[in-house]
Amino acid sequence: MTHPVTFRPLGQYNWPSSPVNRGLDTVLSQIKKKLRPPSKEAGIDPEKLGLAPDRFLSRIAEPPAHFPLMAELNETLANWVTQAPTTDRVRTFVLPPCDRENLLGQWAEAHGLQVFAIDRTLTELDALDDPEASPLVIPKLERRFLRSRDGLHDIRCLLDRLATMERRIIIGCNSWAWQFLRKSCEIDLIFAQPMTFQAFGKQRLRSWLGTLALDPADGKNLCFRSSTTGQDVFGNGEGETEVSAFMTDLAKRSLGIPWVAWHLWRDSLHVEQDPSEDTDPSEIDSNQETVWVTDLRSPTLPSRSDQNALLVLHALLIHGGLTQDQIVQTVPLVSYTHVLASLQRVGLIDKTDGFYACLPAAYPAIRDALNNNGYPVDSL
Repeated sequence: MTHPVTFRPLGQYNWPSSPVNRGLDTVLSQIKKKLRPPSKEAGIDPEKLGLAPDRFLSRIAEPPAHFPLMAELNETLANWVTQAPTTDRVRTFVLPPCDRENLLGQWAEAHGLQVFAIDRTLTELDALDDPEASPLVIPKLERRFLRSRDGLHDIRCLLDRLATMERRIIIGCNSWAWQFLRKSCEIDLIFAQPMTFQAFGKQRLRSWLGTLALDPADGKNLCFRSSTTGQDVFGNGEGETEVSAFMTDLAKRSLGIPWVAWHLWRDSLHVEQDPSEDTDPSEIDSNQETVWVTDLRSPTLPSRSDQNALLVLHALLIHGGLTQDQIVQTVPLVSYTHVLASLQRVGLIDKTDGFYACLPAAYPAIRDALNNNGYPVDSL
């Protein structure tokens, strides 16, 4: 009998690979590509491939990128949410950054729970402190402070108030902010039993992404083949118990984080196109039977000498994203710089409604770069 998957205590995350192993894997992969004899029969000429259209992607890799975690969060909180209020009144979840769809916020909305939004003030908590009420959800604690000279006063006051509330609360905090608040505010002494999800290794990724391989448009299974080898990326590798090399690589590259894996997966999906034909884009996705999966790529990272870029990336991870004015307050840029434009250009960050944030697909490479340059990193 399969036991339902639940979140586990922070510190028990089973990382699919270490930064050293990921570096070695990248080098070995490049060597293998050079040594591998060309075989157009097995794979496909890259010149024939184009990015899968957005409408097609929305069918075969539909959002949300954290979809499998919703059921696991349900399983983790089901008994606690429905039981009568007790002294066990806090549940804390520490999650990796770059979740663009707000897992805890969406979960709270689906269960009709009240959310203490970013724009709510500390003084409003008093009116919400009803011990008989359903749990109050604070989904993104990292958005409630700035790492600046005077920026920690409000978060310290908020943590003190949350520590004395009688109402049950559910707190979400990204792993980089949690690490920072541990050192600056001793948050782990207030909320002593944080949890996180179980890492998505190659088997879990294959099971989840494999369910998306059934095209809901017509109910048929599409074939997802490696553009390099022609092999089915959902098939077995060298043996019956082994998964494909692509799924193994995806687990390592994504650090076991589902929303990172989902973005990497979508970015790798291509369809065959004939550049000599004037094809209507709306028809490209109508007769697809094979989707070609290209090798995962690593973005260009700042060098050790580019401290401005590393400082900005570190701040963006801690806060889950910042406006330009907030970046100026949190990052001691030593001179006038075009660092934000350069980070956007190389595909490490993006800007939405004036808000800069690290791209999910780039997060593992950014984390490795910060770790390799001596920056304090998160811990799951």
